[in-house]
Amino acid sequence: MCCTDNAVNGVPSCANDWLLTEVAREEWGFDGYVTSDCDADNDVVFSHHFTDDPNQGVADVLKAGTDVDCGGFVGKYVASALGNGTITEADIDERLAKLFRVRMRLAHFDPIGPLSTIGADDICNQYSFDLSQDGPAQSSALLKNTAKALPLEASSVGTVAVIGPNANLSESDSGYYGPHNTCAEKPGEKGPPKYWTLVDAVQKYASKVVSDVAIPNVLSNSTDGIAAAVAMAKSADTVVLGVGTDLSWSAEGHDAKTITFTDAQLQLISQCAEAAKKPIIVVIFTATPLDITPFKDNAKVGAILHVRTNTLPDLRARACR
Repeated sequence: MCCTDNAVNGVPSCANDWLLTEVAREEWGFDGYVTSDCDADNDVVFSHHFTDDPNQGVADVLKAGTDVDCGGFVGKYVASALGNGTITEADIDERLAKLFRVRMRLAHFDPIGPLSTIGADDICNQYSFDLSQDGPAQSSALLKNTAKALPLEASSVGTVAVIGPNANLSESDSGYYGPHNTCAEKPGEKGPPKYWTLVDAVQKYASKVVSDVAIPNVLSNSTDGIAAAVAMAKSADTVVLGVGTDLSWSAEGHDAKTITFTDAQLQLISQCAEAAKKPIIVVIFTATPLDITPFKDNAKVGAILHVRTNTLPDLRARACR
């Protein structure tokens, strides 16, 4: 379990004994270890100013129940906190006990456990490809599906137009927390790394795919490219829109300013839906809430699929098992 950078009821989550001990461990029966989000322990002192004393900050996170410090805060101040009596060895031992219990359950010592048997042959094989796609698929939510818009059927989709600022969303998001040395396009293949996009996904079901971003980026309100995209939508047999957000909209340390789509994205959805031969498919890539009210009841919007972008490193980087 991870305690994050935020505060709950005015107490930083990594220093919140009510949250980590009373709720998580005692009420919910959590029996693993708690790790801080990276630098969240440091934030207890230097961002939240919950205490001005780093030694007391160490005591707060250890006694609250944070077992692992992702970052250098505890390592930097634990010796002085121990030396001046702000913490005791028993405080450290309690955290270590939680960590080593989990390591024993994972068979990190002896006898040799299944995790130790994973070798190079398990990287980028068919099993890892399939597994890496399973997580994003399960985390996606089909918010609307009328007129049998989904699933796509290779025999009936014809020419597919993939349109929108997130039609080619890939490496920028998957590289945020995903690996930078990704697998090639096919299992076991040697070659350049492959970052998968919505266009790639649609090409599995269509013999001809055309694409246009229409809007320069998710924050742009430029409508200069919409007319050409609408013309493409009008001539295609099936239309898939890739809209939503990316890391320029929000990321760690950069909060989203709104839950509404930009006017340009809403115009793109409305105009493409009106021009298309049949109800369109809207794929929303986002890790933040977005209001779909303006188009959810549009009869020419046949399907709305929400894909969480914080699962995309698994989808595109093809994580090994």
